[in-house]
Amino acid sequence: GEVTKHDSVKIIKGEGMPQHGNIFNKGGLFVHFNVVFPTTLSSDMVAKLKKVLPPAPQVMLSGEEEQVSMQPVDMSQFGRGAGGGRSAHEADEDDESGGAQRVQCGQN
Repeated sequence: GEVTKHDSVKIIKGEGMPQHGNIFNKGGLFVHFNVVFPTTLSSDMVAKLKKVLPPAPQVMLSGEEEQVSMQPVDMSQFGRGAGGGRSAHEADEDDESGGAQRVQCGQN
């Protein structure tokens, strides 16, 4: 029942990338919406759209669905550990104890 605005970003906590060294602890999954909606629709326009558009498909559920909640998010916090990442102290301990080497994604 919520209108999704163009360029909005939401987060699904606990459904993002797994934490290094603990695959069961996941960060946030960021969803960026790129949509365009009309600002208003008259009741006449709604009736015309219902007439020309196919009926909404029936949703087929598998029984394995999970309920999640999307929340507004401040993108300036992206990558700052808000999704449950490790602290700098934990990362230093891995480096000293010969833990796995961290890999970063490259950007073009």
